[in-house]
Amino acid sequence: MAWYQQMETRLKRIDGDWESWTEGVSSFLRRDEGQTIYWTVCDLADAPFLRWTLQIECEGVLEQSLTFVAANESVTGTRAKPRSRDERVLLDAYQVYSRRIYRILHLLRHLQTLGMRSTQEYRGWCANRGLGDELLNSPQQRRRELALVGAQAAQQGGAWFRAVARRIYAGEHSETDLRAEYLKRIAEAFGKGLAGGARRAYLDLLLLAEERANLFGLQPAIPRLGPLRSNVFVEALAQLARNYRCWLRPLAGWEPDARDPGQQFSALARYLLAQYLVPIFMDSAWCRGRKALAQRQ
Repeated sequence: MAWYQQMETRLKRIDGDWESWTEGVSSFLRRDEGQTIYWTVCDLADAPFLRWTLQIECEGVLEQSLTFVAANESVTGTRAKPRSRDERVLLDAYQVYSRRIYRILHLLRHLQTLGMRSTQEYRGWCANRGLGDELLNSPQQRRRELALVGAQAAQQGGAWFRAVARRIYAGEHSETDLRAEYLKRIAEAFGKGLAGGARRAYLDLLLLAEERANLFGLQPAIPRLGPLRSNVFVEALAQLARNYRCWLRPLAGWEPDARDPGQQFSALARYLLAQYLVPIFMDSAWCRGRKALAQRQ
């Protein structure tokens, strides 16, 4: 307990990334097949234990987190301290294990998102839509399937969507309302600091998009940015809503002149905000989240 209190005090004095700046702690990350692997080795001279922590993310979602603990020989005298070669062997062994199971884990999560109860139901759904009958599909294929579900849900009826959107806006929605993944994203966007006029502006943008555009898919809005969580049009609409005070024209006056979602969003952003021609590459600013650089852009 005394050692942990000492470490806590030490960490509180460090400003920034403590994993990189605390003596005895090293870390690195590796990106591989859609996964990001964070590997941290905590080898402090005064610590009774050595901690090797492994975190695995896939597409921005924490998938697994494991911590391996070994006695520190310099303190306990019971076990030799690990060498760099041992760390690499352990990491490589875990990667072999992870490769075998992460596709299955993602399949189960994907079935839950689609609202399907079995692999047989999933196979039939894919086959009926000409998507093949493979179970362990790639992340790109899963994103296409989610986008298809989102588009189908949006086509089921404007009245239904408007009712759900207004319940989300009022904070009165249920889990049943959020069965489709794009509706979960909309609820998350409402919960991330949207208030007052921005909250109402986002609702108005969603209702307009449902009526006139095709902006509820979950494929990357800007392909070169990849699968960032902020890189979908429902998130980009939330960013537009946060800047509602800068809108130059009434929202109701916008009419899309293209069927492509990217072209529709570009036209909508320029209709609301631009007085002059704006290069297309600047659209990416709306899909980079709420970090300081993104806000400046």
